[in-house]
Amino acid sequence: MDEKIKSIINDDYKNTTLIWKNYFFIGTVLIIAFNVLMFAFASGWRWRVFETNQGNWGSPLHFNHIIISFFSSFDHVNWQHALLNMLCFFVCGLYLERKMGSLKLVLLILSLAFFTSIATTANNNSPHWTGFSAVNFGLYFYIIIDFIFSFFKKSSKINFIFGTVVIGLIYFAMCFSGGTHSFSFRWYPYDLINNMGHYSGALAGLILALTIKIAKLGYIKKKKNQEENEQANKKGKWI
Repeated sequence: MDEKIKSIINDDYKNTTLIWKNYFFIGTVLIIAFNVLMFAFASGWRWRVFETNQGNWGSPLHFNHIIISFFSSFDHVNWQHALLNMLCFFVCGLYLERKMGSLKLVLLILSLAFFTSIATTANNNSPHWTGFSAVNFGLYFYIIIDFIFSFFKKSSKINFIFGTVVIGLIYFAMCFSGGTHSFSFRWYPYDLINNMGHYSGALAGLILALTIKIAKLGYIKKKKNQEENEQANKKGKWI
């Protein structure tokens, strides 16, 4: 395969083992397909399958509430809502899958869906919400943190260009107002109170990204120190 194509599909500065490899963006395609198919053929199924009290998120807390909240992230109000969310995810998915691989992207989405669903439901005090927006906001802030931390390690021009373009697109995505029954554009930030569901997702993405990146940065520094010590020991043997 041509080196330029390889650079587009996979980040040059990452491992391309089974876990890290980008399988031609299959992770992004699967997440979009799952969202679209779920809305098209099984919208609202979580309520029918996990029949329980559909009232407030409170005492007594039923395990079914957690399951319902998790799958709420993958359901939508109407086609406009579903397709707009998937368009925003498409950009984020391509960027992240190239950098972290298909399997890790899917695991990241599932993790964000779990944490953002709990946060959104707790914020609303009810599992009566639906949409992938909170996960998207989690991805937005994950990408922003990833881009910032890329300056602390070896990277390529292609990574910088892709990161800059995607962050610009993320800002415009955050300026969209509505998405369910109306659609408009307003400069961000706006209407902070009514968008708390989005910001709970953003907070989850921010915390997850910082945890992963700080841990990884510490590992890289430790590994670099070990390599320097090994080189120093080798030189010492020859003196």
